[in-house]
Amino acid sequence: MTILRWILDHPLEERSAPPWWFGGYKDDQNLSFLILHGRRRILVHPSAGVRPMAVLKADTVFLGLGRVSAMDDPDDYLSNLIEPETRLVVPIHWDRFTTPLGDRLEPMAFDDIPETLSRICRQAGPAAGPDIHMMDAAAVLTLGDDGSHAPSGGRHWDACIPSPDRVTASPS
Repeated sequence: MTILRWILDHPLEERSAPPWWFGGYKDDQNLSFLILHGRRRILVHPSAGVRPMAVLKADTVFLGLGRVSAMDDPDDYLSNLIEPETRLVVPIHWDRFTTPLGDRLEPMAFDDIPETLSRICRQAGPAAGPDIHMMDAAAVLTLGDDGSHAPSGGRHWDACIPSPDRVTASPS
């Protein structure tokens, strides 16, 4: 257990005024969101390491990935979030948030993002894995009603081929 988890990991207390110390914002839960829009099922699971209470099938998953590579069992975490029906995964909360925000987001120190992306691809089994799109700061991702997606910037993990040299820039 890290000191940060010890400070923050318990139920949020009701207060009449905001706490002045960050440890006053203690929370022991993660909220995931399943958005139904037309035929699309979009899952937003923002916090890596917190298992969802149920397996939710979604064709698009915005998935918290920060420090997944350091978990004891990352495949167990991912298997509850990535289903064979998943066609697009957009990693979120994977970037180094302690440095100024620039055009390109960079991974946290000691985080093996290419390995985590490879694990996502393996969740699909022998079928072609989902598209994985790494968003840049202020990029826009348009999701079509027909299941299509059009990113305005970022990097595409090419066809779930687990090799860092296959990460390519998407068209703007």
